[in-house]
Amino acid sequence: MDTGVGIDPATVVMQLDGQAVVATYIAGTGELVYLPGALLASQEHTLTISAEDVSGTPVQSRQRLRLGGTVASTFDHCEVIAKLEHTFQ
Repeated sequence: MDTGVGIDPATVVMQLDGQAVVATYIAGTGELVYLPGALLASQEHTLTISAEDVSGTPVQSRQRLRLGGTVASTFDHCEVIAKLEHTFQ
């Protein structure tokens, strides 16, 4: 993506373990925020974020998250934040 082109907010999609989840994209900060409605299992999860810049150039980022023990209970009650601006660089 060319620097300064920007993300098309209408194209931002977040998936957790292959299922689309409702997340909020904050254009001013480039953050995508997701608050799980229930506890996530203490295991490995896959977080996928896809979007396009305003020129239509697609990008996708996939991260694996391993939750276990006390980390899971802490994580499950916090917002999951992904910086989209770093995905496009």
